[in-house]
Amino acid sequence: MAYMLNVDLETKNVSGGGPTDCQSASHEPFRRHFDLTVHVLGCPARGSRAVQRPPTRYWDDNEGAGYTLNRLVERIGELRAQHPDAYARRCRICGVEAHLPEWD
Repeated sequence: MAYMLNVDLETKNVSGGGPTDCQSASHEPFRRHFDLTVHVLGCPARGSRAVQRPPTRYWDDNEGAGYTLNRLVERIGELRAQHPDAYARRCRICGVEAHLPEWD
């Protein structure tokens, strides 16, 4: 399976409802934070109207090749080192499985 990330460094999310609600239960203690959403390569959430505004909001799909699970975990670590307020979570549309502790 190949994976991609939706990197959103524009709008901080918070758990508990509202327009910036984060759906990840494991993110509740982080308060306001950015999301790195893990998707299966080709997930319909990307669609033709998907937002693409690098460097703050973009799809990271390894130039179309996608990431292996191991490389994705490394990539998330690289992004978290650059952006400590960003945490990974999984897409609820494409059915990515939880991979603790990296994402739930």
